[in-house]
Amino acid sequence: MLTQIEKRIEETDDEYEPVIVGDLQLNFGFGRKLNEKILFGSSLSCMLEFLHSTNAAGLSLTVGGIYKIEESLQCGISIQNIGINFSENENLPLSIRAGVAKEFKKVVLVSDMFYSILDGTVNLSIGGEYNFGIFLPRVGYKYRFTNTNLEP
Repeated sequence: MLTQIEKRIEETDDEYEPVIVGDLQLNFGFGRKLNEKILFGSSLSCMLEFLHSTNAAGLSLTVGGIYKIEESLQCGISIQNIGINFSENENLPLSIRAGVAKEFKKVVLVSDMFYSILDGTVNLSIGGEYNFGIFLPRVGYKYRFTNTNLEP
């Protein structure tokens, strides 16, 4: 959504001028059950960003799949942000995500690994969900959630 905000004309000036800022993302998704054990999905994203005199545009593809080991145990993997940034000579934050989920009667336990190819960091997370019918609270823990190694 685009909106208009005010910015200072100069650092010491009290006058402001209007500028246009905003983000827009359009997604196209597809999913298919290949057989009783394998599910596949993908999404294509077109992204636009406007920030005063700087604009950015990109195209991104995410692909992933789920394998049902048994009815209550499944694992999945996805590759996220395969694409290009049209506006700058920077790569999109390409990453790989893999996870496992085990379902019990009213509880689902999950574990997830996230690998960022851009900065080489690995984040791990574990969590769970309890089914109260229409209310499904979740709780989780992320290890190494804050990335500080953003240098090339």
